[in-house]
Order: sequence, then structure tokens, then C-alpha cells
Amino acid sequence: MAVQYQLNNTVIPFYRDGDGRIKDSETFEQDAARAAALAQYTVVAQKAATRKWVPLTSVDPTLTKGKMVCGAAGTAEAGFQAVSDGEFAVTVDGVAMDITGLDFTGIEAPTRTGAVALCGALGTDEAGFQAVSDGEFAITVDGVAMDITGLDFSGVQAPTATGATAVCGALGTNLAGFQAVTNGGFGITVDGVALDITGLDFSSIAALDEIVDTINSAALGTVTAVYDSKTTVVSFLSETRGDTSTITVLGAPSGGTDISGAGFLNGASATLVQGTGDDGTDRNIADVINDAAAGRFSCTYNGSRIAFLSHKRGDTSTITVLSAVSGGAGTDISGAGFLNGLAASLTQGTGDDGTDRNLADVINDAAAGRFFVTYDGARVAFYSPTLGTQSSVTVLSAVSGGAGTDISGAGYLNGLTGTGTATAGTGGDGSDLPSGIFVGSAIAAADLVAGDVTGQMVLVGGNVVVDKNQLTLENSLAVTDVVVARGETIEAVLQGRGIYLNDSRDISSHQA
Repeated sequence: MAVQYQLNNTVIPFYRDGDGRIKDSETFEQDAARAAALAQYTVVAQKAATRKWVPLTSVDPTLTKGKMVCGAAGTAEAGFQAVSDGEFAVTVDGVAMDITGLDFTGIEAPTRTGAVALCGALGTDEAGFQAVSDGEFAITVDGVAMDITGLDFSGVQAPTATGATAVCGALGTNLAGFQAVTNGGFGITVDGVALDITGLDFSSIAALDEIVDTINSAALGTVTAVYDSKTTVVSFLSETRGDTSTITVLGAPSGGTDISGAGFLNGASATLVQGTGDDGTDRNIADVINDAAAGRFSCTYNGSRIAFLSHKRGDTSTITVLSAVSGGAGTDISGAGFLNGLAASLTQGTGDDGTDRNLADVINDAAAGRFFVTYDGARVAFYSPTLGTQSSVTVLSAVSGGAGTDISGAGYLNGLTGTGTATAGTGGDGSDLPSGIFVGSAIAAADLVAGDVTGQMVLVGGNVVVDKNQLTLENSLAVTDVVVARGETIEAVLQGRGIYLNDSRDISSHQA
């Protein structure tokens, strides 16, 4: 039976007599490994480029594809549509290719947009809509005429929610007056919860704007104080939004120095602004319409205007202005009094709706899987289909002796040297694949970590058993970790090389 070791690039077999066991039932390899220091009994990998051994530190390498990004395309779709015999040359993963016979007639832009109808400013506010329980309008989206009826707006709120604010008067004392307070306090009710803010120590503040820092530390997010240095005014803000966001003026605390009034914060008669709008539990105008649309289109509302949107993308995405429902029995809300959509500003969809071909489709069909390209409406990017350091894509060139239209350069794809930027793939250099176990006896740990191991023996295979208990793995790896490149655990990969991991035996005791 031959145990395989490797010295530099030469595999050396060691033969054993009989069953290969030495004293006390230990295998040759177990005994050799037992004699080695723990730091020298390490699972190693071998870098493909240098053939040097390195500690196995990762089994999940960051792999990237080789790619080449062209400059901005030299013409729009209309320019390419005139080409039915386009061609260019490129080298991918070391393989030179002539791509010819590219027919771009009929292509569309890859960046697709959907149709939008933006109504004018609403003809009434939420209060006006709340009086309507039978609203209706008509609209045509993507060629389908729809009557939207039975719209009940009772209870709607504004979609732009605001939070409650209490604006105090100008501060009632100077810096020294606050610095003299070591146990100040005040009361305030926020969102219906009475707060007692006490224990405020201002003795260490150096400026009036630091007053709010002390208050906010004590409030713990229940309310927020802000300071306006121009007006020397402190304001208190609720942390919630919507019509359930409420706040009161300041009052006396349960104990300590009262700083709520004119002598300090001057908040006993603060100016109050309560929260408004949908707090998340109410419905707004857009919610009512979207429920009735049932996915056929959607609308948005910013507190001033309604916009209707097609769900399709591309040049078949269309929309019309609003109109009254023919013979409708409900309240017409299509016009200026409500939605103000009779003269809505229309933007129809553009680009490939999924049935047309775009620039990238034509090239990818010709590539037939040898590479692939993407196109964002401005630049074409070429990608290798492989991952790792052998993955590469070159800049483009003209087809040597080509008979078609050269689209490699600035007039079209703009991928020549100087405009195309090539980036090689990364990762997968061999350092992530368990390839052996170092069991030498004369190497510094630093040299092993640095990947500078030469002239030393590395166990690389041969149907042998190794002491699992003495095995060292770097970077917190474990033998149960899965090696991505193989889809197997570290232990299974080593086993595939004929290196079996097993618990050691105590050679100082009798073995049955």
C-alpha cells in the first residue's frame, strides 16, 4: 500500500509492510502526525498559479465573472435598426469569436416605462370627498375601458401625515438660571399618555442649546425636544404621525423645580399643532380607488394630485384622461370639482413590452451561451459565462476580413480599446479547495500562513488514516464546513483524496 506525499511538485509513495501498522495498532501516518506539533498538522490548499501550499482559510470564495463594459452606445435604437448584417470580434475565456449576421431591425429600447395620467390639483380637500359615498369615473387603461363606480370616501384621511408639536415661548431665563437647576421637571401629555419628566440636571450645560440634550436623555424617546437658536424657543414633538398624534401644553412635574412656565421653558401656554392625516389605520383617497381598481391599474395620491398608472410596461402600455360614466347614477368625480382628471397630463409607455427584441436579445441569440450581454439603454456590457480567475472578456475588434457592418466601434457598440473596459474574473484560485495535510517538522507557522512553504512534505493521499483530534483548521473552519466548489464537506473532500479522518487511540494503553 502506498502513502502519497508531495515534496514541491513531485509525488512520493511510501510503502508499508503488512497492514501498515506499527506499535500499539497505530498507523504509520498517525504516528508521524502525532510526532508533529499541532500548528504543523494543518489542512492546506494549493494555489494553481504558484503551486505553493497555503492554509485552507476559506471554502466559500468570492467568485466573479470576467466582463467588458463598452462606452456609451454610438447610436440610438433607430441607428441599429438600419443594420441587418452587424458583426464584431471578441475573445471570451481565451476563445476568439467572430459574431456575425446580427439583424437589429425591429428592436426596441430595453428600458421600459408605463403609462401615467397625472390629474390636476384636486377640486376639494378630504372633507369634500368624505361627503361622497357613490363616486364614479371612467378611464381606459391598456386599451380596456373601465367604469369605476360605488366609491365610498367617507372617513378618508390625507395621505401625508404630520406629527403634533408644542411650540413654547422664548426661554424665560438665561444660561446661568438653568445651570442653577439640578432637579428640574415638567409634565406633558403626548399621544394621550401623561409624561412626568423629572430629575433634570442642567448644572453642567455650557450653552442654552444643550437644554434639549438633557431633556431628551430623560424623555427616552417618548417626546423629542428641539431648540431654535434664532428665536431661543424650545419645541416638543410627538414621535407618531397622523390624526392620533396629539400633544398638550407643559404643566408642573410631580416633584423638583418646575421649569414648565414663563421663568424657564415658557411652555404653559405653548402654541399647539395637532397631527393630521392617515396614521396608518385610516384610508385615503387612493386606497378607495385602488380597492375598486382590483389590480387593473393603480393610483397614487400625494395630498394634492392623483396619478393613475398602468401596470404594464413598454409601448403597449397606454392610458386616457378620465371621463364621466356614461349613464352613471352616482356622483361624477372625474372633473374639476373632485379628481380633476378630464384634462390629465398623459405619458404613454415606451420601450420593449416583452414581445419585441432589444439590442441585447439580438447579440445573446448569436452568442449561443458562449457569453452574454446586458444593455441598460446606454451601454452594452459583455460577461463571461464562467467564474473565477480564468474568466475573461476582451475589448471588441472588427471581424478580420468581415463582409458585414462593423458595429464594434464608436459608431455603434463603442467597445474598442480605449472605450471598452475589461475586468478579469476573481476567486477560485485553488486556495479554497482542501488538497492535503502538512505534517512536516521544520517550518515556522508564519511561513505556512504566508503561503511560503517549499521543500516540505505534504500528505496528499494514498488511502491513509489521520488523527482528527490533532488536525488544525484556520479561520474557524470545521471539517463539517461545505466546500462550495465541490458541494461536499472538507472531510468528504479529503476522503475523496484517500485521506480519512479518525479519532486517535491512546497508544499508552493496551488495545484489544
